[in-house]
Formats: sequence, structure tokens, C-alpha cells
Amino acid sequence: MRKKQKKAQINSWKEYCEKQDKEGVWKGIYKIINKTTERHEDLPLNNQGKTLCSRESAELLAEIFYPRDKEEDDDQEHKKTRQLAETVNEQDHDDNHDPPFTITELNMVIGSFDCKKAPGSDGLTLDICSRAILRDPGVFLSMANKCLELGYFPKLWKVATVVVLRKPGKDDYTSPKSYRPIGLLPVMGKILERLLVSRLKWHVIPKLSHRQYGFMPQKSTEDSLYDLVGYIRDQLNGKKLITIVSLDIEGAFDSAWWPMIRVQLAKLGVPINLRKIIDSYLKERKVQLKYAGEEVNRNTSKGCIQGSIGGPILWNLLLDPLLQEMEKRGTIVKPLQTTSSWCLSENQHLK
Repeated sequence: MRKKQKKAQINSWKEYCEKQDKEGVWKGIYKIINKTTERHEDLPLNNQGKTLCSRESAELLAEIFYPRDKEEDDDQEHKKTRQLAETVNEQDHDDNHDPPFTITELNMVIGSFDCKKAPGSDGLTLDICSRAILRDPGVFLSMANKCLELGYFPKLWKVATVVVLRKPGKDDYTSPKSYRPIGLLPVMGKILERLLVSRLKWHVIPKLSHRQYGFMPQKSTEDSLYDLVGYIRDQLNGKKLITIVSLDIEGAFDSAWWPMIRVQLAKLGVPINLRKIIDSYLKERKVQLKYAGEEVNRNTSKGCIQGSIGGPILWNLLLDPLLQEMEKRGTIVKPLQTTSSWCLSENQHLK
């Protein structure tokens, strides 16, 4: 009996590991962990020694998660970049423009989504949206291509419902830093966004630094660490001194600067029609943050919603100039994720 039980367990584990569907091995494990996690009531937050009411707590979280882009804080470099960003997309369509989206692209995008993801404020889930689109895909495709032609991303699809989640293992959940936001966007908008991001990746990924590991195809944190350790060993074998600096970029996605994104897209030669619709995608965005029974509406002027399709590749665009510059100076940079990177610099031979 025990042998049969053991054999059944082994076969079940092998079957689980061999799954090739969109769920993946680890997602199922996390799902089980999340089901056993206790739900907690939203606590009144504390700000500089003052206990806030529910409304004040929600407003504080919205202010921290989605800071405003203040021109008065610009230094000279930021002013130059901001001025350049206002002009880089002024030209009309030219020969360097992306062709219309195809039915093949649309089918691939719809098939790439996880049907269990939560919908946006309109309540339309992926199965509803996909069935509606596939009923007559030409209708949605015509609309998407018109958006590409006009350089326009619909406003209703830029409104994110923000759910506030606790960061695990924190001692004080009256502190705003113990929470993180997840933005739930309308599925229809995410389908259009993924069409755009797929095109954008095709244009920019080959031009990004080869030392970029985060959110890159066929690369991962493990690759970065492997290369890092290999580099350290090579230098130590050559009896050289190595300096390692670890950086933690707090609120990376929330602080992504839109003017620099526009400038980077132009520098990398992204077609003008694609740049214009991404420009529209970044403008007039809005969040609806819910906490402790309160809802706070806030317009955003910088940052990428955590949970958006475009956030990772846009962050890579912002990080790329730093990687390119550091490489020119002979400093080895190993970014791990959106919020951390490893920098190595070779100093001198050991005596």
C-alpha cells in the first residue's frame, strides 16, 4: 500500500513538473500559498506620529504610490530633456512607420493572456472580451489600427483600479511602506497595449545593452548572478581588486519619467506612428485607489502602473542610457530586476 502511495505521489509530481501550459510550475505553488494566507482588515495608517482616518490613509497611499512630476524640481539636464520631449513627436507620418496590426498578431495576443486575471473597473473579464472580439475580429482590428493611425489611446482604457496589498513579513502595517499597489486595467485596453508592446519590443530590444537582464527574453536573474560570479572569479584569479556596489531603486515603476521615455523612443528610431500612440498612452492617465472602504481618484503625470503590460519594457528604456554609459567607462553593470543592480569596477592588481 505504501509503495503504491509513494508511486502515485512521484507520478503526480512528475506530471505537475511536465506541464507546458501557461500556468507554469511555480504559479500553482504560489496559488496554494495565497489560498492559505489570512485576509487582513485595512488598518488606519500613521503619518509622522499622527493616526489617520480611512480617507486620509487612502489619500496618503495615493500620494506615495503615484508622486507628481514637478517641473520646479528640474535641474538643467531635466529641463533640456523635458523641452526635447515636447518636440520629438511633432513630425507627421513618414516612410518610417509601422504597418497595421494583423489578425495573426491579434490572435497571438489574445491567446497570451491568463484568463484568471482580474478585470478593470468595467468588470469585463478576458473570456468576455476575447469572445466578443473573436465573434468578429475585424471590428477590433480596425479600431486598433485606427488608434495606431491617429496616435490615440482611448482614455477609458487608461483608468486603473488600484488594489493595495500588504508586503509580507513587515512588522508595522500602519506604515505606508508596508504596502504595494497593483493596478487593474480594462482588458480591452490591455489587448491593445500588448499589440503595441510587441511591436515596441521588436524595434528596441536588439538595440538595448546586452547587460540588461530584467524583463528580457531568454534572460533572468539567475543569468545575471551567474555572469557576476564568473566575472568576480576571473578578476580574483588575476589578483585584482574588485569593488561591488549594490543599488536599490525605490519605487522604480512609480517614478518612471515620461519625458525621458519619449526621448529614448526617438533616439532608438522607433517609428513615428508607434511613438505617437505611446505618447497618448502615457498622457491623461488616472488611478482609482481603494483602501479601508475609501476610494481616491488621482491623475498621474509619471510612472508606470504596476500590473500594466508596458511597464517593464518602458523601465528598460529608462535604464539603458545608464548601462551604456557605465559600459563606456569600463564599469561592469549587472542589473538584476527593476529595483536593484550590481556594479563592478576593476581597480588595481593585488600585490
